[in-house]
Amino acid sequence: MKSLPLTSILFASALLITTACSITEEPAPADVIPNGITYTTTNFSDGWVATVQAEYVQVTKDGIEVRLYYPDQNLDNNRPPNTSIFEPYYWDARVKPDYNTGQVFVREKEAYSFGKNDMLEAAATDKKSGKSGYLGMTYRSLNGGGWVITAFTPDRDTYYRLCPNWDAFVQFINYNQFAVAAADLVGQWGGGDATAFEYYNAAGSYVGFGASAVNNEFTFRSSGKYENRNTVFLNGVQTETNYSGNFSTDQWTLTLTNRDDAGEYACAFNAYKGGFILRLTNKQFTGLTYTLSRKRE
Repeated sequence: MKSLPLTSILFASALLITTACSITEEPAPADVIPNGITYTTTNFSDGWVATVQAEYVQVTKDGIEVRLYYPDQNLDNNRPPNTSIFEPYYWDARVKPDYNTGQVFVREKEAYSFGKNDMLEAAATDKKSGKSGYLGMTYRSLNGGGWVITAFTPDRDTYYRLCPNWDAFVQFINYNQFAVAAADLVGQWGGGDATAFEYYNAAGSYVGFGASAVNNEFTFRSSGKYENRNTVFLNGVQTETNYSGNFSTDQWTLTLTNRDDAGEYACAFNAYKGGFILRLTNKQFTGLTYTLSRKRE
């Protein structure tokens, strides 16, 4: 068994970990779906342990269980129409199958809560274990997907200390981080983004329209070699950069040779339903990030 440290990692528009963590190398439980990655458990230095499960990331500490349910397009497509309040719907879909609950309450929102979803809570009993406690649930949209987050604690006081407000509750999404082994990378990965924008002059008059798109492709080979092609389209003009060289990883840092910078990237997998997203952030230029998914063979 080996533990390795992780310093702070910042992923653009996604995740921020401010505490160190370590990885414990141990066999994945039978109900975990590794889906091609080596490390399905992360032990954080603050005591929280994140584990990949089939429908959610399980985050546990001191008898507390937090679940980060993966975005589910089918579930989202069946949300009730003509309303913007979806928390009761997700309570029925995510909480009721696994817990027997008492009366459900809606937490009174704090000041300046615009854009923050409701927090539902109730006394609850885990149907599988028979364990009783107090459960809270909320919902957060992130990177185009809706995450349902639940926290099951021994009692109401523990829940309120754990989640004093919505911001404290949804920060648990940051624990969806899993280390990267070199073997996990072998194959083709791709990602990109597109933006449309309008131009206005100093007087506020409309003067034109523009568009940009970025496409990033990586191929990692079992020989330790890589190729990377980045294509940018800006107002009809295409530019392309290509790199190739060697790659290596120490689980939380990916090193790429023969680039225009030091070639060191903070790296981690984020678990999603049925797979993983690879996130890379350049350590020298932190604004340079890649969000990549594995291409089908």
